[in-house]
Amino acid sequence: MSTLAKLTARGYDGPPAEVVRAALHLPTATGWPKRLPLGDELPAVEQLQLEMLPEAFRPLVADVAERMQVCPDFVAAPLLCGLAGATGRRALIQPKVLDTSWTEYGNVWGGIVGTPGAMKTPTIQAALAALKGVQARWIDEDLEAMANYRRDEEAFELRVNGWRQQATQAGKRGTPAPARPDSGPVPPPARRLIVNDATAPAIHQVLIANPAGVLIFRDELSGWLSAMEQEGRADERGFFLEAWSGHGAFTMERIGRGSLHAKALCVSVFGGIQPDRLRGYLAESMEGGPKNDGLMQRFQVFVWPDPPARWRNVDRLPNHSAIERITAIFETITAIDPDHPLRFKFSQDGQKLFNTWHAELEHRLRAGTQNPIVESHLAKYRGLMPKLAMLFYLADDPTGGDGLIGLAHARQAATWCEYLESHARRVYSSVISPELRAARTLAERIAGGEIGADGVLRVRDIYRRGWSGLANRRAAIAALEVLSDHHYVRPVLPLLDSAAIGRPSEEFEINPKAQRGR
Repeated sequence: MSTLAKLTARGYDGPPAEVVRAALHLPTATGWPKRLPLGDELPAVEQLQLEMLPEAFRPLVADVAERMQVCPDFVAAPLLCGLAGATGRRALIQPKVLDTSWTEYGNVWGGIVGTPGAMKTPTIQAALAALKGVQARWIDEDLEAMANYRRDEEAFELRVNGWRQQATQAGKRGTPAPARPDSGPVPPPARRLIVNDATAPAIHQVLIANPAGVLIFRDELSGWLSAMEQEGRADERGFFLEAWSGHGAFTMERIGRGSLHAKALCVSVFGGIQPDRLRGYLAESMEGGPKNDGLMQRFQVFVWPDPPARWRNVDRLPNHSAIERITAIFETITAIDPDHPLRFKFSQDGQKLFNTWHAELEHRLRAGTQNPIVESHLAKYRGLMPKLAMLFYLADDPTGGDGLIGLAHARQAATWCEYLESHARRVYSSVISPELRAARTLAERIAGGEIGADGVLRVRDIYRRGWSGLANRRAAIAALEVLSDHHYVRPVLPLLDSAAIGRPSEEFEINPKAQRGR
């Protein structure tokens, strides 16, 4: 029951709400002001085309995307970061012709943004299946090597025990002691390509045995990001910030274990994240606090595509030849010795394209027209573009060929940077005020007829629904105030002589044009 109806039921026969509105020079129901747009929360993004990928990637990306009915971005991004994880310090590129001080290794950070049920997990698993297959073979081989090591260690211990007995007897007889056996067997390293336990000490330990680098894979990236905020883990952000470039070394002092030195610190990162969790994390990162340290800007292959508009049932066998081809690529690359990495430069045509692209980027960064957070993100494209060109080359020729990256792969990398920039702008623009986000949610509920079907919104009816961002009275009123400012709703005024004047209205009339079909 509206406020006016309640007053009439109590015997009020004064002027109706419209008279009150007219007296206060407010618009009446027949004269609603034009609604103001709430603004598009998510700007448009570029769509991934198969031609943007190295030829070797296209069959697998097309197959998985069609079978799972997802956009190809969901397959291409983890596949690319899987290639980066396999490459790491096994290959590097010198972007300039003469400047040998600037080199980039092949590691990349990335992720995909999607709502629950968007098929993030099965798609990532399919994209990383080949890399996991290589690691599974490694683990089997390492288990066999460890079994051999233990047998050799037992044999060595027997030789040492025999030597001790002979040395003791020689001492008693006063004769020279026999030569001590050579040093014992060395335990084989535990080879890894993918790591899920992503604490800094765990990654550091893995990198000691795997100087080429590893891929940190987390099904839900928010878990990894939030874990670094836990008590006692404040230094982990710095560790991963250093591991992003792939160039540094790192020594940890561990109680009871002394100094542990990793001669190379190189990681790739990939995972999925839900939009709401991403917004929550970015909101804190963009407020200038300790989280604004550039960690999020390092996620450069971060995609947030629109879901396919249509779905159809596809039931067929996976493209096994495509999987085998990717597996062969990863097998070839992971066999490269990181102490003798493949070295790349651009060909003459590729160099011209890179120089032009690089100059345009630097002019944009120095124009001062970018949001500082976005500017920081785009600044890291300096190294991303040549990295991508090298990775695309390796996908098509994992042996490294002549080491000269031509125009085709350089152009693909430049196109990817443009594509990724559109997704980065969507990611950062998603961080809007909670009030505006809640207002958009409420506007959608009104348009869908889920609330206010009688033309009136009641505050208590909103927060009792438990909708995201609208779960309490204060949030509901804040959202209604935004909608009122944009002429989606207007408060139902109390009587001019009522003691309620000055208090927030508990009821709001709905602009008929805010409801679909009206």
